[in-house]
Amino acid sequence: MQSSKPRFWPPLGWGLLIVLAILVSLWAVAALYFDIRVAWLRVPSAALYACLTCVLLWLTLRNLKAIRFWLASLIAVMAWWLSLPPTNVRAWQPDVARLPWADRHGDLITLHNVRNFDYRTETDYIQRLETETVDLSQLRGVDLFLTHFGSPLICARYRKLSVPGWRGKRHVRGNVH
Repeated sequence: MQSSKPRFWPPLGWGLLIVLAILVSLWAVAALYFDIRVAWLRVPSAALYACLTCVLLWLTLRNLKAIRFWLASLIAVMAWWLSLPPTNVRAWQPDVARLPWADRHGDLITLHNVRNFDYRTETDYIQRLETETVDLSQLRGVDLFLTHFGSPLICARYRKLSVPGWRGKRHVRGNVH
């Protein structure tokens, strides 16, 4: 007597597929939780999607047609997430709340909101935002530095510092994220 369950892959293949489905579903739940713009909808939508995913993946064990609905829901979340416009509207710390920006006129670049702070402690500092004009024809080199920050228990995070050197002027430092 044959089993009604189709055998497309060996059991190890199905196990890997299930692990992948769970990981992708967790990403979708996190995307809904963190990126929905209306705060009160975050928890209900993430919870609803998680419950729907559990039901659909459970039904997939009995009937492979349920996987279509799971894939459709996953594609819908991915399409929504990829359609979100990037934004810097956040609750930033005061010392990093203003973004630098630049104007270019030929070889002259004017850098606005260049931070030149005097830090006494992490939260006690004198804030100075400056405007500098530099000439690209006077550029003599760019030094790149990699510095570690954050807890190594969370994630190894590194900040890349770009330091262009200008003839007759100080170096202008900037983070690359």
